[in-house]
Amino acid sequence: LSKFDIYAGLTGPKNSVESVLSNGFLLTNGLIIRSTNVIPENNDNEINKKQKIVGAILLNNETFEIDLSNNYEIINNFILKFNEKSLSIFRLIHPKPDLLVIGLGKKTRMLDQSNKNFFKELGIQLEVTSTLNACKNFDILSTERKDQIGALLLPPNV
Repeated sequence: LSKFDIYAGLTGPKNSVESVLSNGFLLTNGLIIRSTNVIPENNDNEINKKQKIVGAILLNNETFEIDLSNNYEIINNFILKFNEKSLSIFRLIHPKPDLLVIGLGKKTRMLDQSNKNFFKELGIQLEVTSTLNACKNFDILSTERKDQIGALLLPPNV
């Protein structure tokens, strides 16, 4: 079967996801990115403010931790909206990825239309799914086209 492995001769990116942890990621470069354990939606805003939600941005063999603690909101438990300030790094990077794989937490959600428009203006196509699926998709796609694929991953416990 090894003769039929089309990826056998390809080297993967240095920042591919080795393992998805309950509250973060272990990357092939040995970096561990973790958030505090997320407490389910609660009316007590003081508890929610103490949580540190750390996501990952994976671009061109580089890894960036991003503090998302107060930089996104989940609308009707289905639509996720990032604060545009937290996405500003995508205005600065060059070259921009052709495709950005976005993992929106433990389940598949929709990305807010304003965020979709933001990426459209930058010429970046999106693939939006749950974090676990986004990690798998990023690893496969970035093995094929390292410099053209990026990822924005919320921790899987969101």
